[in-house]
Amino acid sequence: DLHVDFEANMRHVLDFVPHPSDALIVAGDVAPTIAQFTKVMKSLVAKFALVFFCPGNHCLWVQRSENQTSLAKFFELLYVCDTLGVITYPVHVGENVYIAPLFSWYNPAFVDTGTTDQLSRHRLRFFDVTCLWPIFLDDDQATDEKS
Repeated sequence: DLHVDFEANMRHVLDFVPHPSDALIVAGDVAPTIAQFTKVMKSLVAKFALVFFCPGNHCLWVQRSENQTSLAKFFELLYVCDTLGVITYPVHVGENVYIAPLFSWYNPAFVDTGTTDQLSRHRLRFFDVTCLWPIFLDDDQATDEKS
């Protein structure tokens, strides 16, 4: 997690020493805004031979006033990556070695209600209220509509 929305983290990442023959895997939680994300990825691409990315929940946060869903933001991030040369697909990098960024998400239904306390279930259910999914991906709304 880079969390460059914190100024100290942004400075640290922008000051990374170049490693022009190395690959870097950026495994989520880069930044909550496209502008911050773009700035960081542009810097990393200039310093590493290969930069791989898969999104974290913070990358998909949206403000309700943005009139955008997290899915739309996900595709916007992929477009930025494609434009900058950041890799978001499986690549063969060496003998019998592949790097395959995964796009996945958690689901509150994964919680074992028999072994997890109520507070933990509540935290998971409301973990990412700043992510906004289209109705066809929103399990809570789909469940509510069936009731």
